[in-house]
Amino acid sequence: MKQLHIRTLIGLAVVAGLAAAMPGMAQDSYPNRPIRVIVPFGAGTGLDALTRALTIKLGEELKTSIVVENQTGSNGIIGTTTVARAPADG
Repeated sequence: MKQLHIRTLIGLAVVAGLAAAMPGMAQDSYPNRPIRVIVPFGAGTGLDALTRALTIKLGEELKTSIVVENQTGSNGIIGTTTVARAPADG
């Protein structure tokens, strides 16, 4: 009798594990669209140059395109607000 309960619990655990993994298997491969990087300072600054150099290598590694956008103004607040209001999509 005790053996039957253990087998039942193990079976339930396996089924629960597979059910939890199913949504992850149904998703598209990440990233499924270009990645957007916001630089809160002007084009040509040191941070912009560094970001563009890093995103070239990152794009090659991830095999996707990366778009660098400069959102200047208010000492970086406009770019930071753009990132904060962006949809949480990964």
